[in-house]
Amino acid sequence: MTVFERFTKDARSLVTTAVGWAEADDSARVDALHLLTAVVDSGRTAAGTGALDLLAAIDARPGVITDRVSELRRYGGLSEADRRALRDLGIDVDTVVARVEDRHGEGALAAGTADAGDPGRRRNRWHLPFGDDAKRVLEASLREAQDVRDDAIGGEHILSALATVPGPAADVLAAVGASPDRLRRALLQRRNTV
Repeated sequence: MTVFERFTKDARSLVTTAVGWAEADDSARVDALHLLTAVVDSGRTAAGTGALDLLAAIDARPGVITDRVSELRRYGGLSEADRRALRDLGIDVDTVVARVEDRHGEGALAAGTADAGDPGRRRNRWHLPFGDDAKRVLEASLREAQDVRDDAIGGEHILSALATVPGPAADVLAAVGASPDRLRRALLQRRNTV
């Protein structure tokens, strides 16, 4: 049985929404930040999901996560720590971003490039590949489900994996207090009360 065959309806919806976000960004691949954006997407999550329940249990607000992801994308993927490090080297990232946006429009560094990493290769409009970071998250979601003895992989397991797999999505979650340990405790507590 493949990982995707173990996904709940919610997890499948989350992945489909992440693909939609990547397409909207004109990205070459679905990345972990697209998965994180899908977790907190209000259009997809109006009825509530396991992932949103976990965020609520630890008082992490989806709107704050969305804002942090937008900021990260605006700065071309540079985290606050990255920007501080560059500032310490004498590079004013805010000025660089402002100049790029003056010339190329607001959010110019956030815009994806459909052919990034695939020179001369056209993207199949019916299939958007997953980046390595997104693949690692989806693989880790299986381990997250197994660790709490769940048979199926839900949105809550993808959220836990996003916090566990190092990268920008994990950094965003850590910044809002959604550490792997806090999410795991909330998931286990929820399992014990169901």
